[in-house]
Amino acid sequence: RWEEEYTVRVQLQERVNELQEEAQEADACQEELAMKVEQLKAELVVFKGLMSNNLSELDTKIQEKAMKVDMDICRRIDITAKLCDVAQQRNCEDMIKMFQ
Repeated sequence: RWEEEYTVRVQLQERVNELQEEAQEADACQEELAMKVEQLKAELVVFKGLMSNNLSELDTKIQEKAMKVDMDICRRIDITAKLCDVAQQRNCEDMIKMFQ
């Protein structure tokens, strides 16, 4: 009977040792994963910063292009208005010549 108890105790002690080793391995894995999470968070902050800069540059370029388009449209409108004025003046001059 004593031998049986001793055998059970040895087996239990071995199982406890195995569980302690597994717990240590799990702790090491958890620490490694925590470090990876922190590293990924830092990379995400950098990535967001880069994307923000790129988006800001893109917004600036879009605004510059929009201003150029607006300016081009304004010039075309001005040219169209001028051409209409010139045509109107010619029509007036032609009408004056006809009635004189």
